[in-house]
Amino acid sequence: SVAVLPFVMLGDAPADRYFAEGLSAELHDALGGVRGLQVASWPDGGDDPATVGRRLGVGAVLHGSVQREGERLRI
Repeated sequence: SVAVLPFVMLGDAPADRYFAEGLSAELHDALGGVRGLQVASWPDGGDDPATVGRRLGVGAVLHGSVQREGERLRI
């Protein structure tokens, strides 16, 4: 089982924030298609990943960030 946390956008551009939210949603959906894998989401980004994992009782927690560097994205 895995929990997918919302990705954090390291910047202020609204379009980039929208991209980060969409990326975590796409990963959640893609992992949800893996047979035998249970996927949970955690809408509140306030807790640390270890706390989220314990609360949800999952084996792994996916969290990340997105940062724009000119025309490139760092994920």
